[in-house]
Amino acid sequence: MCSMKVEERVADETVRDQRLWYDPRRWEPTGWLVFLTLLGGVFFGIRSVSLGRWEDLEKSRQGLRAVINEPNLGRRFQRAFSVEAPLRDCLQARASLADPARLWLGISLAFQDRGDEINDLWQTADWRHCSTEDLAQAAMAFFRISDFPRASELIRQALQRLDARELVLRTAIVIDFDLGRLEDVLTHCQELAQLAPRDPSPWLTEAAVYEAQSNWPKVVEAYRTVLKLTAGNNARYRLVMVGFLLKVGNVAEARQEFDRLRQNSPDVMAEEPSLEANLLFAEGKFLEARESLESVWPKVSDNADGLILYGRLLMQTERPADAIPHLEKARRLSPADSQSLYHLAQAHRRAGHEDVATNLLSRHRILLTIQQELYALSRTAEAEPNNLPVRLQLVRLYESIGATEQVEYWQRSVVILQQRQQPAGTEAPSTL
Repeated sequence: MCSMKVEERVADETVRDQRLWYDPRRWEPTGWLVFLTLLGGVFFGIRSVSLGRWEDLEKSRQGLRAVINEPNLGRRFQRAFSVEAPLRDCLQARASLADPARLWLGISLAFQDRGDEINDLWQTADWRHCSTEDLAQAAMAFFRISDFPRASELIRQALQRLDARELVLRTAIVIDFDLGRLEDVLTHCQELAQLAPRDPSPWLTEAAVYEAQSNWPKVVEAYRTVLKLTAGNNARYRLVMVGFLLKVGNVAEARQEFDRLRQNSPDVMAEEPSLEANLLFAEGKFLEARESLESVWPKVSDNADGLILYGRLLMQTERPADAIPHLEKARRLSPADSQSLYHLAQAHRRAGHEDVATNLLSRHRILLTIQQELYALSRTAEAEPNNLPVRLQLVRLYESIGATEQVEYWQRSVVILQQRQQPAGTEAPSTL
């Protein structure tokens, strides 16, 4: 009897142990531990892949940044090719990683001369996921390879933001100046001058804009500010300002600044060999001016301004016939310069060639009319960046007066606008 009770108790304990063994609650802590371990492994794997892609993006970005200004096309191509594959891998990631990858992959393709593939790549891009620094640097990258429409698009996106403002403004100044958006450049310069009040570069750019607009008083004003910011220590800026002081007729101040330069920075004077002759001419000292110019003649004999000055000096000293060949050479060097044409006409008249002088003066009046029209059209082009007919007219008018540099400038503007206005997937028609 006793033996049977012992056996029954053992059997009961065995059943109870088995129930406990199979009870889910017994395994609940261990199950969760296994599940969390597996989940952590998956998360770690995903995180590792994500971090790896971020590293790929950053390395690719740094590699392309390093060759934005690279003059060696072979080296730039190799770097762009080497980062294409890792950037394409990044396209499979979330948008915050994929869109910056699209941006830099576009640069990689452009550096490999495969710009036609960028449109498809960028169709789904959302630049809100890209940093402002990336947009500005990408704009500069496309600008360096003369892809002006994309450079313009990206810098306009960056300008709508408030961060990295100084970088964006400096980039916009470079791009917009080259594209002829001079009023925009002035706006950028004014904002940059407030952000960097001790930096003379915005004022130097303003001076360049006003020079392009022939606004000499504004040029002088800008250079005065530059000299204040540099504590007057940059002799080259002072040298340039002397020339513009002469243009506005401020001869007394020009003389004062010139004498200061000659005393403190005589070596810089060699950079403007005809400046002293110009100053003496403005002071009415014609013989001294001619002697000064002749002393540096090898340096100015192929310069249109120097030739015009010499021709005028020869006329002032009663040698108009000798002035003609120099003024004709100036005319060939700078056919769009109305001054050379006018003084050439005066030299022929003083030499007794009345018919030739009359013809030249008639051409001079036509040239002045064209220049006035060019000025008006240029202002319209600045105010209306999408006006293609105005730009085409500028090209034709500059071609008619032989202004090669200006023709190339506005031709580039026409091409940019045509590319921007053409439907996707089509080739812009040639209207030049």
